[in-house]
Amino acid sequence: MQRTISRDEATVAAAGLGLGLVAGARAALRLRALRGQVALITGGSRGLGLGLARAFGRAGCKVAICARDEATLERARERLAADGVEVLALPCDVTDRAQVATLVANVEERLGPIDILVANAVSSITVGPYETLRHEDYTGAMDILYWGVVHPVLAALPGMRERRRGRIVVISSIGGRLSVPHMLPYSAAKHAALGFAAGLRAELAGSGVSVTTAAPGTIRTGAHLHARYTGKPLEEFTWFAKGELAPFMSVSVAQAARRIVAATAARRGEVIFPRSVALMAALRGVFPNAVDRLLGAVNRIGLPRPPADEAAGGRGFGLELEPLVRDPILRLITRWRRPDLRRLNQYPEAHVDSH
Repeated sequence: MQRTISRDEATVAAAGLGLGLVAGARAALRLRALRGQVALITGGSRGLGLGLARAFGRAGCKVAICARDEATLERARERLAADGVEVLALPCDVTDRAQVATLVANVEERLGPIDILVANAVSSITVGPYETLRHEDYTGAMDILYWGVVHPVLAALPGMRERRRGRIVVISSIGGRLSVPHMLPYSAAKHAALGFAAGLRAELAGSGVSVTTAAPGTIRTGAHLHARYTGKPLEEFTWFAKGELAPFMSVSVAQAARRIVAATAARRGEVIFPRSVALMAALRGVFPNAVDRLLGAVNRIGLPRPPADEAAGGRGFGLELEPLVRDPILRLITRWRRPDLRRLNQYPEAHVDSH
């Protein structure tokens, strides 16, 4: 028997629809306000940085990107221009304070004052148990993932303060909320960047300059191809790549970029996604001991053990390890995801598929 909808139920449904339409209209107006603004995106030549450059460009921004590798940077510029994005590509090492100051000056000279700064440099990921890590793994992560955020922010901030307008976006990770086993240098540096951004947000309140932090979970950026692996490199590569590429465990770059652009337009303080990751971060805040025990169990049961003989351990780079993979599930996922990763500029032009 078909149930008749009551007047009260219809009123609630109509109210919900109306609120949804209002929220959508407000979001569209915020995005429209980004048109014509200058957005500088560090680490914009591949992966999430390239996706963010495309998303801000589609929102009507004039986009500047930077990266260290000039060949990769030029390919990114060509792809963005082909998509209709007004883009300026400049080489820069964000760990070098002088280069960053020159970058900011050049962008403002050629495009105008920087309205949006997205601090996104993420090229320093080392995966492996702590016993196999070196001191330079930690210092390298801090150089890129912490100082690579601080240098651009401090270079762009004086102009924003003077104009009393601007948006700063710090791309962090759930690794900045939860210390992920076998990723200690990355997690520590991401925690530092989040701490910097949170304190800066408080100090800039009322100044016209907003600070947004993005702490996403796993994104299918292809970062596994440019990470370094220690201990048992191929085993470490296999679990990390599966987690990044597998369906239902990660979000696409396009989805992540849309969420971050929307949060930037709304001047939100923080955006954490997807919901499962936001829930885990909330649980860590309320039940830290229980979540830490869970992560400890994941480390013991699900992750590779360090080599019994320390001298037997090795090191490997993602692009070099990918052709050596024998895990059938990862081989299948890799073939499925490879076209997307090519569009994200994660493979060198000379890369030839090996399987």
